[in-house]
Amino acid sequence: MFLVFSSQNTFFKRNLAMTLAKLVKNSVGGGAILISLAVTGNAQAAILSYGGAGATQGFNPGTLNIGRQFTVTGSGITVIDLGVFDLGGNGLVDSHDVTLFKINSGAGAANANVSAINGGSVNIASGTGASLESSFRFKSLTNAIYLAPGDYSVIAYGLNKSRDAYGEGGQLPAGGNVSNIGFTPFEFVTASSPAYPSAGDTNTALSSASFRYNLGNTTSTSVPEPSSILSLLTLGTLGAASTLKRKLKPSKPTEKETTKVG
Repeated sequence: MFLVFSSQNTFFKRNLAMTLAKLVKNSVGGGAILISLAVTGNAQAAILSYGGAGATQGFNPGTLNIGRQFTVTGSGITVIDLGVFDLGGNGLVDSHDVTLFKINSGAGAANANVSAINGGSVNIASGTGASLESSFRFKSLTNAIYLAPGDYSVIAYGLNKSRDAYGEGGQLPAGGNVSNIGFTPFEFVTASSPAYPSAGDTNTALSSASFRYNLGNTTSTSVPEPSSILSLLTLGTLGAASTLKRKLKPSKPTEKETTKVG
């Protein structure tokens, strides 16, 4: 039987395996014992959806909320990070919310009917602390989110030409299971997340929001439950004790006792 843990617990699993190995090793005074832990999961490099390499400062002044609409296909995707455009990669002036939406209807046009995805929002701090890739600053979701095939949107809030501008240019998805919808939602407004832009146009060469993802559903991974771990440790310890017992067992005399004569 297995318990299901978040895919973010890879660090926990590795440390657990190392700790158990050390415990068993120490129990035999330095003897080497191998323990096999049933740890499974999907290890893959995160895929960048929208890139901003080479994008220049947006032309229009004013504060706006702006993002992307995209279609998920195939086996779906697991979103792990959300990002906001950082012109020049030299740090954000302000912090920005970035939010995921499910498009219920109206994809590819203004006034789409959308629903904010539970847990699908981050606030990316100002400065250079957030990770940078292709002119986007990224922050991990608290929990990775699986998106089944369908239409979705990602919006960055509070971009401004005089502070943190959107970009003219950028790259569309090319990594699998994600395709761009030919419409860019935006609205010159100071409304905060999860307000969704009511306007937009068909200019898709505008960098604003992005995300990183895995193919398929990688939101969970299996590790042994505590009782299984205890069994592994117990078996290892018993084996160690047996080995130690054999080492300490007195050896039989190899020579006969000399008999005194006379």
